[in-house]
Amino acid sequence: PGFVGCFVDSGSPPALSGASGTSTRLTVPLCIRFCRARGYEFAGVEAGYACFCGHAGDVRRGRRAGAAECDQVCFGKASQLCGGDGRLAVYHVSVGACQANSTAPAGVIYSPDFPDDYGPDADCSWRVGAGAGAPLELTFRLFDVPDPNDRLQLRDARTRRLLAQFDGRRPPPRPGPLRLPTDALLLTFRSNTLLHAQGFALTYR
Repeated sequence: PGFVGCFVDSGSPPALSGASGTSTRLTVPLCIRFCRARGYEFAGVEAGYACFCGHAGDVRRGRRAGAAECDQVCFGKASQLCGGDGRLAVYHVSVGACQANSTAPAGVIYSPDFPDDYGPDADCSWRVGAGAGAPLELTFRLFDVPDPNDRLQLRDARTRRLLAQFDGRRPPPRPGPLRLPTDALLLTFRSNTLLHAQGFALTYR
């Protein structure tokens, strides 16, 4: 999720010109969180252990490589790929963010720290919709929330009226879509300290 592409990194100048770091426990979400916390738009992982941050200008200037060239496993999680030798796998930092405000006509929302498990005491909110009069339509691609006390609520962003609520006992309808009588939606997700899992991924339009 959020994958922008595989880029050549010659090192001088680096493909992403912002903050950087290395870790023997590197994962893709760890690098994304590192860059997001420092105000960057993009995060890149390289050679299994290196993390780089940058902005849109870096990506526009970057030289793309084939996605298959970003094939090295992350040192911190063998099921994830973290770039390659001289190859930077770049991601947008919005993936796994705990809050957002988007007027785009379509998009994707992921639970916090996705694709890793969401953590304890999450208190997240996302406002979506252009407010153009067209009702919103949501489709859940994943809903892995086992705890009945971990709740995703959907509200009309203007009136705050509760439109739907999903949790470990009441999952969303599948395969969907779920049509909502609003053109501006507020989603909130709260978790407690028990039974964490991968969370959710949904598209909206």
